[in-house]
Amino acid sequence: MTASNNRLGKNRLYILVVVVLFIGSACSLLSPIRTFARAVTQTPTVAVSLPTEMATSTPEAIPTLPPIDLSTSTSVPMPTETAAPTQPAQQAGTAKVLFDDNFSSQATSTQNGWTFGTSDSFDQQWVQGMQTFNLKSANNIFWDYLPQTYQDVALTIEVQPATAGYVEYGIIFAIVQGTGTTKSQYLFSVDNQGEYYLQKMTNDQWAAVSPTNMAPIPTAASTFLNPGQSRNQLGVIYLGGTIYLYANGHFLNSYKDPAPITGAGNAGLNFQTDKDVPVTVNLYRYTVYDPQSALDAWGTQSTTPPGPNNTTVNSPKVLLDDNFSSQDTSTKNGWAFGASTTFDQVFQTGMQVFNLKSANNIFWDTLPQDYTDVAVSIDVQPTTKGYVEYGIILRVNPSATSKNEYLFSVDNQGDYYLQKLVNNQWAAVTPTNLSPIPSTKSSFLNTGTGKNQLAAIALGNMIYLYANGHYLNSYMDPSPIKDAGKVGVNFQTNTDIPESVNLFRFTIYDAQSALDIWGTKP
Repeated sequence: MTASNNRLGKNRLYILVVVVLFIGSACSLLSPIRTFARAVTQTPTVAVSLPTEMATSTPEAIPTLPPIDLSTSTSVPMPTETAAPTQPAQQAGTAKVLFDDNFSSQATSTQNGWTFGTSDSFDQQWVQGMQTFNLKSANNIFWDYLPQTYQDVALTIEVQPATAGYVEYGIIFAIVQGTGTTKSQYLFSVDNQGEYYLQKMTNDQWAAVSPTNMAPIPTAASTFLNPGQSRNQLGVIYLGGTIYLYANGHFLNSYKDPAPITGAGNAGLNFQTDKDVPVTVNLYRYTVYDPQSALDAWGTQSTTPPGPNNTTVNSPKVLLDDNFSSQDTSTKNGWAFGASTTFDQVFQTGMQVFNLKSANNIFWDTLPQDYTDVAVSIDVQPTTKGYVEYGIILRVNPSATSKNEYLFSVDNQGDYYLQKLVNNQWAAVTPTNLSPIPSTKSSFLNTGTGKNQLAAIALGNMIYLYANGHYLNSYMDPSPIKDAGKVGVNFQTNTDIPESVNLFRFTIYDAQSALDIWGTKP
């Protein structure tokens, strides 16, 4: 039972300096956001990739978004068997189409508002059945958007890179004119390495440039994205300040903006590359839908492999499991029960009870065994209604003067993050030491006093995160904590004390077998 007065929470520090320049009008370019979306500084550029196992086959036809019923429950049931990803065709009439262009007629596409032309840096050409976008200048964003405006909107694009160089492409929406010549907008982008992110621009300023303006969804890998020169169907819904992202018929992620862009805005598409020019991307279809009917049809559920709660025969190798049925056994396992003026850790049959009596501190307990590669899952539930964070710590290396560790934490408002401590210094305190995964909303987390099962895998320089049987995110650490370390649990609150959290189970697995079983599909 240990406490630290270095509280994390949502007010973690991010320092980035960004200069953004708009040039042109509808078909335009601006300074790149690739480094900002990946939460690194612009100079020097540090490309942090999040690799995962990606599909290698190129589908013959792009599936439409599936007609999945929208769940109204905040509780996501734990999967109990492996479900292979499926991509059923969308049923007629499930999402009301407002606009559709398959580029069968150049005259029609021009009337729709597309801007065809060439320049020294970018070509946008109509070809029968497609638009072709040629990027001839690196480190700029090129885009085109249509004149129609929408308060809320849903749209899909069918797109395919035609060259092998690195490229990002996606959807821009809620493009609203601000003060003077400034603009605000959201950008949902993917690359040809199987990654996606969501960015936000407010008055010409991209997110992640200050501690109070972080990127909505940082770069994440998804096996639902076809990499390389394969075709992808991307979809987005913007409805009442919440953004839902889709790829190839699968729900990827969602984000509820606490300060959404308001007013009727345009929508369109974007492209960018780094040094691999020229690159070419083909757009085969662009469709706009009524957002509520799209959400009803597409839903927010994904087919997934079994998560950490899987009880089938295909389960990872268990190294230690404690369900707190015996205090003697739990004490032998290394748990430190006791009470103090700031924190209590109490054994009760079938659980541990953690009482937080002091705000703005991190409380933790670790077991004595050391692991380099390891997987951990916990079953945990807040029992009071005040704000609280709780989670898993990995590769904890304490010494007399310093400490290293990874911390995966969630709160009772449905957010999660991954932090890293190096020599007693939390990430995100300097531009060269950024938080691995900033605070991110997930519909897979049960809020309030709902029970959650959390899991994390540390394998080599990769960290994989899970909640309630669903893959959340991963992070490839360019400077990983390499030494074997301890694993355990952590808790913290702010001013809402006292707070109590119950831990029902703590399980340690072999890392590779856990990754093989749990997978990396949302």
